[in-house]
Amino acid sequence: MFWMLTTKKRLRKTIQDFMNLPEGTRAELIAGELFMSPSPFERHQRVADSLQFHLTGHVRSQKLGRLYSAHLDVHLPSGDIVEPDLFLSQSPIELLPRIGSGVLLI
Repeated sequence: MFWMLTTKKRLRKTIQDFMNLPEGTRAELIAGELFMSPSPFERHQRVADSLQFHLTGHVRSQKLGRLYSAHLDVHLPSGDIVEPDLFLSQSPIELLPRIGSGVLLI
């Protein structure tokens, strides 16, 4: 006897689906899936703050660009939308409707 498994195919979520989420929803769009996440734990936030503090001086002194912290949606060329703790860009944020090369996500 054999068993037949049926799976229901999920529809891929789009950038528009992501943009329609209520303001303040912590979510990322990766490979057509929406991933919701809770606020980070206090220790996570302390580590991210410390990283930003230590990296900012180096980034400025070496003229590497600008270091940004969360809560900014980063639109990747793949169509994914992520919210990294920190990201480094060589372009001013207002010039980054879509982020491609020259960006380091942390």
